[in-house]
Amino acid sequence: MPFVVSTPHARRTGSFLTLLSLGMLATAAAGQIPSALRLEPRGAFATGANSTFKTVNPVNNHTEYHFTYDGAPPDDNLDYVIDVDHPDVKAGLLRIYEAISASLPIKEGGFTWRINPGSGPNPTSGPAIYETPRTHSINAKTVRFHEHLDPTSRVLTLKYKETRNPEPNLSVEARKTYEFWIVGKVLKIHAYADPAVNTRFIDNYDFFAPGYRA
Repeated sequence: MPFVVSTPHARRTGSFLTLLSLGMLATAAAGQIPSALRLEPRGAFATGANSTFKTVNPVNNHTEYHFTYDGAPPDDNLDYVIDVDHPDVKAGLLRIYEAISASLPIKEGGFTWRINPGSGPNPTSGPAIYETPRTHSINAKTVRFHEHLDPTSRVLTLKYKETRNPEPNLSVEARKTYEFWIVGKVLKIHAYADPAVNTRFIDNYDFFAPGYRA
């Protein structure tokens, strides 16, 4: 199941586009390459029908967003589901469920959190010490303050405010946004941080980790 994940670096203004498809990885600077020349997974060109809708699961009363692909036989049918009431999603983690195959293509994804600059002679060198998205979600107080499915673009936007207390008298806030939309068979995810809220090098988002399959 292919995904496109666009992830601007948490502490830089540049935007980078990362393509994840069948284990192959490529990177290109977004906004600098004409759209006709950008690398896309083949699934983005699939000719089946896409739909995006919000529903309430009658079993657990959770709000879900579905991103579907309906292809003519023997083509695939796909139903990517984001359960915004799942504890992981409420905690700011990426969790994508694919209902047709009953699988989790993405679990525990999101931004890592830098807690130490590492051993290099300056802040940008040397191996950084960071927390995984899961560990960060445990140590942060996370509030989702925005949830919106655009009726025209069919893009789902989730915005989070996160607070950490790295020292007894120090409170650090950071904000991040996830955007989701489907093109062909490909669920696209744009993840980015708000640099105006947190400009720190330590105690800030470090890099994006797409999680793992389950």
